[in-house]
This record gives sequence, C-alpha cells and structure tokens, in this order.
Amino acid sequence: MICKVKAITVFTVTILSVSCHSLSAATNSVGAPSDLKVLEEHIRSNSLTVLFTPSPSQECVYQRVTLTSLMQEVDSVVEIRLGCKARISALYGLIPHTEYLVEVKAFDKNNDSSAPVTTKTKTKPDVPIGPPQDLHLESIGIDWAKISWTPPLFKYRGHERGITGYDILLDDTIIEDTIDLSYTFTNLKPKTEYVVMVLPKNQVGSSNQSNAGRMVIETKSYSHKEL
Repeated sequence: MICKVKAITVFTVTILSVSCHSLSAATNSVGAPSDLKVLEEHIRSNSLTVLFTPSPSQECVYQRVTLTSLMQEVDSVVEIRLGCKARISALYGLIPHTEYLVEVKAFDKNNDSSAPVTTKTKTKPDVPIGPPQDLHLESIGIDWAKISWTPPLFKYRGHERGITGYDILLDDTIIEDTIDLSYTFTNLKPKTEYVVMVLPKNQVGSSNQSNAGRMVIETKSYSHKEL
C-alpha cells in the first residue's frame, strides 16, 4: 500500500478592529465671567478698578484678573486671584500712561479655565520721576554759562513718555522753561558759584526737585586785560 502525505499550511488571520475617533477641543465645564468694565473714575497713574459679573458655574474654584501691557516697549503684567463670588477688584503697581489688556477668567478644580472676558484701558500719566541724563556744562564765561542734557531714561517706567519741556532752576529758583535740550544762563556774576537744576515736566506737572538733574557751576573771573 502506498501512502501519500500532503503538507497543509494553515494561516491564522487576526482581524483588527480599528475605531477612529475625531478629536475636538475639550469644552470647559466652568462658565466665563461677563460684563467686564473698568471704572473710569478709579483710573489712576498706577492703579485702576475693574467690575464684572462673576462666573455662574458651581464648578468655579477661583477667578483671576490679569492686566497685560499692550505697548511693545513696556513689559508689565499684573494679576490678582479672587474668589468665585468676587465682582470688583482694584489692581496696583501699574505703569503710568500705558495701555493694558484686561482679562478675567474662571478656573475649575483641575485648573482649567473658562473663556476670557476682556477689555482695554489706559492708565493716566504722572509727573516725570527720572532726572535728565548727561547734564553737563558746555561752555562758560564771566557772566554766562551754557548747559545741555538728554531726556530721562525709559527705565523710569512710563513717567517719561509725553515730556513737554523742562524747568530751569538757578539756586532753587525757576527762571525759565524750555522745550530744548540746552539752555544758556546770562547776567551772572563773575567768579561766582551757582546751583543749576533741570526738571522734566509733562501735562501733569514738573518733576520733584529731588529727581532733578543738578550740578554746580562757577563763572570765570575777569582777566587783567578785561579789567
């Protein structure tokens, strides 16, 4: 008897079921505050007050008010954390004469935030607080002297924007104001010391004398030829 053997290969096929889900942005459970406004009568050079309707959600754990400068040359962010029933807040430490974006959000226990409610506002200007830079004596004679300077540095946080001129003081007395960056004193006495000050000013007023550019000059004496 002749037997024939056949080789049988069995393939096991695994069928994978792939379920595709469309990913969409998660919807926050906490409701947003609303009706945000800045109280105009409370805007100052370095502070303001905001009023808003708080988040209506029971999921709210806290609310946050954030003010961010909209001016490229100013890096200023001020924020405060509030309870969920809060509807009014004062914010301090702002920069004078600066536009801000005001934003209020509510947050849940997972620190997920609601959509923001926003508005814009601008702080009021203040008197300059920075002294003029590089105040120096250019030339001097027996009865005259010329001084010059450069504007205050921006590092004084916004007070220097909008400078309209400078008060010139001689021995603590204002004798002139100018929009220039130099001034010539006349009718001085020969061989006499004078205290010279330059005060920057803007639409609000002049800088305090403690922030003035200050120097001491001494006029020349007559020479024998001049006598």
